[in-house]
Amino acid sequence: MHKIKLTYWYLMFVILAVLPHLLTAQNVTDQRQHCNGIPVWSASQVYAAAGNVVTYQGKKYSNKWWTKNESPTKSMNANPWQYLGDCAAGALAIVEPTANALMTTGSTVGIKALVSGALANVARVEFYVGNQKLGQDLSAPYTFVWQNASQGTHNLVVKAYGLDNTELGQDQISIKVADNTQGDCWGIPAWSATQVYAKPGNVVAYQGKKYRNKWWTRNERPADTDGNPWELLGDCGGGSSNVPPTVSFTQPANNSQFREGQSIDLRATAQDSDGQVTKVKFYANNTLLGEATNAPYTFAWSGTLAGQYQLTAVAQDNDGATTTSAAITVSVVSGQPPAVNITSPNSGSQFAQNAAITIKADASDADGTVTKVAFYANGQKLGETTSATGTKLI
Repeated sequence: MHKIKLTYWYLMFVILAVLPHLLTAQNVTDQRQHCNGIPVWSASQVYAAAGNVVTYQGKKYSNKWWTKNESPTKSMNANPWQYLGDCAAGALAIVEPTANALMTTGSTVGIKALVSGALANVARVEFYVGNQKLGQDLSAPYTFVWQNASQGTHNLVVKAYGLDNTELGQDQISIKVADNTQGDCWGIPAWSATQVYAKPGNVVAYQGKKYRNKWWTRNERPADTDGNPWELLGDCGGGSSNVPPTVSFTQPANNSQFREGQSIDLRATAQDSDGQVTKVKFYANNTLLGEATNAPYTFAWSGTLAGQYQLTAVAQDNDGATTTSAAITVSVVSGQPPAVNITSPNSGSQFAQNAAITIKADASDADGTVTKVAFYANGQKLGETTSATGTKLI
């Protein structure tokens, strides 16, 4: 009897001892987050405004204040990075733009959502600003371009729906759209004499410069020198002097027509007068097709379906400013390509040097009309004909 009681209490002790660890492990698992598409932390990048989300060593972090070359895991008195959780497959997540991103009024905001993990059979993803629906995308990658963003703080919301129109999940982030009048200090709060800066690491703007406190401080101006708790980080820069990039389509030509399934080469030219173009994104009917990060800015659009498309290119510079190109229209038509074969000369024919050679070809189109036949030698175009005789003299 005493042995049975002892065993019972021993088991209860083991359960009570292990249970907290089991619960903790469950909580850690629940904190794992979707990190696909989130940029990796870079030692050379300046994270000026708070709210930039990065991944580092399999974990997700968000900066609390201005930082550069301070790794999320660096041991310091006041690490600027806040741990958000481990990276793992999630359900639905907005990966572009980042939470609390700052945008200029009238800019183009590319919104991108990723679906993974348990979320399956997604029929569409809808995009909202607050309660206002912007549009939807029926296939991955799920993207939408918000043109001419209005000033203010906005909640960007994405919702995934299944084949039966049931909502499967949603995600939202907040961004701020404002006039850029503070240069590099845009979004950094101004120093206040009445505010208590209790913990180190608060970044403020004061008289055109940005500072970070090293210890507790109140009513001590950043510009004072005696035992100053403030560390100078640099000048704010020239305010709204950043000039957005320019971008325009060079290929294809407006109103071009292509066959269904044909690969279409997209090409744009982009320049930035006061910096560098970091990337150019290509869109068809507001759906992201792809991007290029180096000139020449090109993308091969494959698997095209029949329909009419408005193509735009969005260039972004090293200060985050974006510009959208004028739209061009292309049409993709269904049908069979024409058939063509050379009837003269015969394969393997020989000719004297500088001799004139007549090339003949037959061409037909089962569901349309042949408009022209072009002749080539070793990839070099010799000429073309629009007549039904289909001949070329070289």
